[in-house]
Amino acid sequence: MLINHHEIPLLKPCLVLILGILVGEIVSPPFRVSSILIYAIIFFLGLQLVSKISHEHSFRSFIVLLLISCLGICLVQERSPVTRSLPYDITAESFTIRVEKLLPNKNHKKLVGSILSYQNEDSVFVHSKGKVLVYFEGAKTDTSIMVGNEYYISGNLSQISQVPNPYAFDYSSYLKKERIYHQVFVKKKAWQFIRTNRKSLLHSIVHKLQVHFKEIINRNFADVSNRALVMAMVLGDRTELGENQKELFINTGAIHVLAVSGLHVGILALFISFIFKLLDKIISIPKLIQGLVGIFTLWLFAMITGASSAVCRAALMFSMFYLSRDILHRHVSIYNIIFGSAFILLLYEPMQVFKVSFQFSYLAVLSIVFFYPFVNNWLNSKFMIANYFWSSIAIGISAQVLVFPISIFYFNKFASSFFITSIFVVQLAMIILVVTLLILIFDSFGLSLISDTILSPICNWVLSIFQQSISKVQALPYSYIDNIWIDRIQLIVIYIALAFLMLLIKCKKIKYLLVIFACLLFYFAHSNYKSHSSSIQHKAYIYKSSDDYVDIFVGNQCYSLHTDSNEGEAFVYGRNRLAHDIQDHKKLDEAIMQNALEYKNGVLRLGDIFLAFANEKSFTEVNKTYAYNYLLVNKVNNKLKEFDLSQIRDSEIILMASLPPWKRNEFIEYCSEANLNCFDIKKQGAKEILF
Repeated sequence: MLINHHEIPLLKPCLVLILGILVGEIVSPPFRVSSILIYAIIFFLGLQLVSKISHEHSFRSFIVLLLISCLGICLVQERSPVTRSLPYDITAESFTIRVEKLLPNKNHKKLVGSILSYQNEDSVFVHSKGKVLVYFEGAKTDTSIMVGNEYYISGNLSQISQVPNPYAFDYSSYLKKERIYHQVFVKKKAWQFIRTNRKSLLHSIVHKLQVHFKEIINRNFADVSNRALVMAMVLGDRTELGENQKELFINTGAIHVLAVSGLHVGILALFISFIFKLLDKIISIPKLIQGLVGIFTLWLFAMITGASSAVCRAALMFSMFYLSRDILHRHVSIYNIIFGSAFILLLYEPMQVFKVSFQFSYLAVLSIVFFYPFVNNWLNSKFMIANYFWSSIAIGISAQVLVFPISIFYFNKFASSFFITSIFVVQLAMIILVVTLLILIFDSFGLSLISDTILSPICNWVLSIFQQSISKVQALPYSYIDNIWIDRIQLIVIYIALAFLMLLIKCKKIKYLLVIFACLLFYFAHSNYKSHSSSIQHKAYIYKSSDDYVDIFVGNQCYSLHTDSNEGEAFVYGRNRLAHDIQDHKKLDEAIMQNALEYKNGVLRLGDIFLAFANEKSFTEVNKTYAYNYLLVNKVNNKLKEFDLSQIRDSEIILMASLPPWKRNEFIEYCSEANLNCFDIKKQGAKEILF
């Protein structure tokens, strides 16, 4: 389905708004953009008066697009605490909060809370707003802390400054996109329940429906794995999913089934259309009523499933579809719906453009809409069943065209078996979702006999087939490819090439093919340059990790300390190794000696640079004539105060991440008084050393 860009009036406004948001976030202008808007309008109006411009329409369009781009910058600045004061007092020590979202945590009850008020210096609670990250100490298993409940808490707000390891996930940056800038640790007995959910009547109804539906699902799905899948697919509750289940769906490219998203909303929309077609045979229902019922049902489903961003995006797109087709009786342009919904959502929350889910959902929908007609035409059989299965595969292939680059960029893996899972995943997911909805409906109206004897056994059987099929696909050789790395430059080049591929398909001009070839040449040249740089690298990284990982990169070889530690810490160093093209890995011990690397008696030599652990062994058994460039202090090797300062005067003291907070503060104070150079891994992030 190809449409001329003039028939998509919302394309350019959406793109320039995204451009403005990117400029506002990346460049961070030091001044407010409102003045830019005023000066831009004055400048272009003056230019129009002085010069006689013949293309007035083009000129006006340019001004409008420029102002929309400036609006994007302004929206980012209006939500930034750098240019706008926070709506709550960060020095306050007492707050009332409402629980908005519960988050997984090993030791404490972790949640996102909305500040309702804070206590000022006069001990008066002042109405406020804003979101904070809250940790309830020792309340991991406390089921009384629920979403919607309000609590009085005491604690000091602290800024979230989690400096990541190289190429690792930056949790602090992620929270800032959610407009969460502070966290508070609430000690035992420092919090008190105030009242239960005081939200609107609609929220109360939704909450009761969620509880009611969970009870029905628990009663009809005894198998733990089946129940976990149904909870995730129908109610958006993924808390019961095991890590193995999640990994299974990720590796086979079917993870979108577990997260309630556009797929589920689309299935529900088809189900609604099917119901109305059946009813039309009995009684004629006006299109206006059908559209309003469809919109209401989709948004109710969105709220019941947690109103995640992905569901709200899909609900908005289908709402625009119903509005155009059934209420306004206008021509429905899927491209205008895609870009129009994106424009509306970004006006409401501009930082969504940085969310992975936002990028995945819109790229997948756009990719399917554009590429599916061409891919589907690759095979045209006289057998209907063959065309049906090929149509399913074609949808999977089409969706991957624009999605695979960011999938590799964010997750470093590619599910090569997607073309197999696309044959049955959507079909089985549709059966599971529709049958489960029927179970919920029949049970709610007292017809549990039908669900118990017919629907529930069918759904459990389909769920078992579903999981077994996914497992068999994962067991196939090369079902997924992991440990793939592309950097931002390569990602941009790939999308430039894909954009010109779309233009080539649309316009069939040789110049677009030449641009694609140029992008490929640049991509391979950049890759070769990276490979050469990695082959001659000499770097060491001291990671921000509780186990004090140390990696030494010599060419494409990696030597590590603490390699026998918990494998769960692999997220600390995994992406950094991929980025540096590490092909082999060994544990560093005293048997390894190279021209550029030696480890002996607690001293690590990197070329002409010496690193020593702060213990007696380093300073007694090793020749004291060594000039230590770096002295490493951790929870085990922390004898810093016992050494002669003359030996370490010119050394940089590196406080590793395993040091307990009280010990860390003690050493920071000691280094300050002794006038020693100090680098705190916990606060400043991983330490990179070139040798």
